[in-house]
This record gives sequence, structure tokens and C-alpha cells, in this order.
Amino acid sequence: MKQLLLPLNAISLYSRNAWVVGDCNKDAMKWIDTWPNWQNVRFICVFGESGSGKTHLAHVFQNKTKALYWDAKSLELLSPYEMTGEAKVIVLDNADSLAKDHSEWLFHLYNCVRENNVFLMMTAKKPPTQWETNLPDLKSRLSTIVAAELSQPDDVLLASIFQKQLYERGLRVSTEVIEFLLKHIERSFGAANLWINKLDRYAATHRRTITIPLIKELLD
Repeated sequence: MKQLLLPLNAISLYSRNAWVVGDCNKDAMKWIDTWPNWQNVRFICVFGESGSGKTHLAHVFQNKTKALYWDAKSLELLSPYEMTGEAKVIVLDNADSLAKDHSEWLFHLYNCVRENNVFLMMTAKKPPTQWETNLPDLKSRLSTIVAAELSQPDDVLLASIFQKQLYERGLRVSTEVIEFLLKHIERSFGAANLWINKLDRYAATHRRTITIPLIKELLD
């Protein structure tokens, strides 16, 4: 099974150094940092809303462990035993997208991981106990998986994310501008990502410095 290779710019954006730690994600990050000292744990699922950093964290773990990386949304489903091969660590991004229509495959993957002492890190929007499946055997196995949430960020973390990601795009934005923006937008990872991309595109197109008057224009 071939491992998905990422463009260099994607690898950079998904690096450990690019990850901003806060109260909302430190528990999930602890699992990544303490691997392989997971005691008897072989399965972990990191879950959270869109834009919370699940895929980023999946790639941080993949880079650390040299795991196989699979994106469930584009994965060709063969026998898990065949796909796993000699791998000892697997990352399954967007795992919950398989639960409803491919319960049997997930069930066999679980058994494969357990039988071969493989580590499996999954990402999802919801914890495994809330995944849609009509397969009782899978449901019981999902209930045994450790779940680590990427919860809603606070203003300190959001400000750090804005500063770091805008800087990586070559944009220097003052703390005052970011604090002003945070007072007027939804406090969520999704909203932060939308605004970071919006400011990046606007600055590139109009060649304007990002200031509070500009933010007021964009908010109107």
C-alpha cells in the first residue's frame, strides 16, 4: 500500500512547529508527544469541528512515527490486512466518513490492528461512540477507543493562530488589529481559517497593509 505524499508546502504547514498549543488541544497533543509510551492503548481518535486541526495533527503524528497515512475520503478499500502490510503505525484521517457505509471494513481494520499490535490514530468530527453504524460488533469496538477532543479555542489561541499563519504567508499584522478582528467574528477554528484566507487573498490582490480601517471595510 503506497503512502500518500504531500507537496513540500503542505508538509511545512503541517509541521510540529506550525502547531499552536492551547488549552483546547493540549490533551490531544499530549498523545502525539508521548507516543509510543501509550501503555496498553493501541487506538486513539482525535475529534473536533472542521478547521480544528485534525488533519494537521494527523500529519504531525505521521511524520513522527513514519506511519502509513490514509485519507478515508479518497481511500481505495481493500482487505485491511493486505493494506496494512508490515506497517506498525497507521493514520486514518476522516475515519468517521466510513462508519455508515463501510462498517464491515472498519470492523476488520480494528481486528487487524489489535491482532498485529499496530498503533492506529484516527481523526473524526465526532467521538467514535457517536459514529453512525448498524453493525453491533463495530459499535462495541468503537466504544473502547480512546478519544481526544480538539475543543473550541479561546481568544489567546486564536490570536496566536492568526499571528503565526499570517506571518507564514508573509503578512505582518499588529496585535491590535487581530484583537479588533476577534471582537467581531465568531470564535471558532472555521471562522479563523476563513478570515486568514480572506486576508491573504485581499492583501495579495490589493497590495494593502492590513489595518483596523481595512478590517472595518471587510466586516461591512
